[in-house]
Parts: sequence; C-alpha cells; structure tokens
Amino acid sequence: MTPSVFVSYARPDGPTVGKFADALRAAGVDVRIDFEFLRPGDDWAQSIGEHLAAADALVVFVSPASRDSTYVQRELEAFAEASHRPIFPILINGAGFRDLSPGLVRYQAVVVGTGADIAPTANMIAERLFGIERERALSDDASLRVEQLADDIAADRRRPVPKTPAADRRIFMVHGHDRQLRDEVREFLRTLGLEPVILSEADADARTIVEKFETLAAQAAFAVIVMSADDLGAARRQYEQSPEAGVNTLKYRARENVILELGFFYGRLGWENVFVVQGATPRAWPDFERPSDLAGVEFFTVGGERDWKAGLAERLTRAGLRSDESASSA
Repeated sequence: MTPSVFVSYARPDGPTVGKFADALRAAGVDVRIDFEFLRPGDDWAQSIGEHLAAADALVVFVSPASRDSTYVQRELEAFAEASHRPIFPILINGAGFRDLSPGLVRYQAVVVGTGADIAPTANMIAERLFGIERERALSDDASLRVEQLADDIAADRRRPVPKTPAADRRIFMVHGHDRQLRDEVREFLRTLGLEPVILSEADADARTIVEKFETLAAQAAFAVIVMSADDLGAARRQYEQSPEAGVNTLKYRARENVILELGFFYGRLGWENVFVVQGATPRAWPDFERPSDLAGVEFFTVGGERDWKAGLAERLTRAGLRSDESASSA
C-alpha cells in the first residue's frame, strides 16, 4: 500500500515545501498538502480533516516563518500522540533545533540546508514510511483531535500573510576588514530603499554566531559580498619550491569567512542573486587571488572598468528587488 503523509507548513515556505512534496512523490509517497487538495467550494476544515485522518504520518516543516503558527504545531503533536502516527519535523530556510516547539523537540528532526538536501531527506522519510503499519480506524480522542486541528489549520490559512522586509527588502552583506567599503556599499543599498543586514551588527542574544547567521541568511533574498585584500597566501607547493623567493608567490586574498559565506549564498540563492564587490588592493603587486572554482564569474572591482554601483543596481532590478521609482532615481 502506498504510504501517505499530511504536510504542515507556513505559507511563506510554500516554494520550498512544494519541491519537497515533489521529491516525496518521486519516492512513491502520497502527499497531502492543502494548496493542492483544496478545491473551489470546499469546506476548508472538513477537507483538511479528511486528509489528515487518512494520512499515515505527519511531516511538519519548521522555519523562521512558522514561529507564528506554534499552536498548530502543538495540535499536530497532540493528534500524532492520540492517533499513534509518526511525525517528521523538517528544519528549513535557516531554522535550527532551537525553533522546534517543546513537543517537537522529542522527535528526531532533519535539517535541510540547501536544495541538494531535499531528495536524500525525502528518500529517507519514504524508506521509513514503507515500513510503517497502522490501523486506519481512529479512536474517539484522535477523531476529536482531527476536528480541532482541522479548524486550527483552516483558521491559520485564512490569516493574511504579513508583509515584512524579510521577503523583499533585506540584503545580506558579507564583508572583511575594509569597513570603509562596507559602509559605502551599505549606504548605497539604503539609497535604493533596501535594508542591508550585517551579521556583526545583529542584536546581542544568547545564540551562537552560526545560529544568528542561519536565521538572518534565511530571511535574505539577495546577498552582496564585499571582498577586500585582508590576507596573503600561496599554494604550499609553490612557496616551498623556492624558500628564498617564496614571498614572491604570495597573493592577496579575502578573509576565510568571506569565501565561506560567498559559497553558501551561491548555493542558497543562486548565482543571479549574489553580487561581489572587490575592493582595490593596497599596492599594484601582488595580484588579488580569487577562488579557482569561480573563474569566469563576474566580480565588480572598485575603480574598475565597470562601475560597481551601476552593476549592483542593474542586478537588483533584474532580481525584482527594486521598484520602478527607486530604479529611476538611482
């Protein structure tokens, strides 16, 4: 028998959830997700309740956006316990284990960091589902839970999606030691009506740097990487071949965290939503070394042939992050 799952999610996460649903179906799972099974004229609560009662398991997507729907998560947990359905929490869009509600903490959650993680995670869940056996009949308690949960989910879906700067105005900025260039880029973004986000200026709290980065990165639709000549480095083989002349093999490099976060955002947002501004080097020699895997990728150099401000404005316009008014005034 084909196993089925009911999917719980926050509406802003719809695109990611849709891709995950496709991967589950490719693995042979029947996926029940409201934006697909609800038809014109349906009674929302009744239809949701029917699909919920028929599901073999629950898949709960947890994200920064789902924090406003924690009461739905609690109802899902109660229903899973009353009906003996397994529950699979999936952490997406930068969510961490801290985002799990108290009831979900006891379930083994899976972190889906990038698109490449979707298919392997879906296959893992499918493998588990095919080994599950359960009785279709629900207890009176579980049936009551279904009614309550269906009403809650229907009410949650009717709530307007709050318009926040996270979805369309926040630009994550990665930078090294060149604070002057960082500030220049930040001010330019503000003139375009956008909200630059800088990790080092995030509110102080108990979270680690990595946890703050995950949360802020998940809210950004675009990233600007400010690469400056902060370090010097060389290939070991070249440096050791001529100890006396080894210093001549050194080249300027960006900080390691800048390279790491550059790769992260290329993977998360795609090449078209990442813009690199490369600062000028202190001297004409040595050269500024870029990661070898990025040969051919367009970087905009301060003082180069192409103005980085014009290039950034153009890229933001193509990404749909600038209004016609802001585009004409820049």
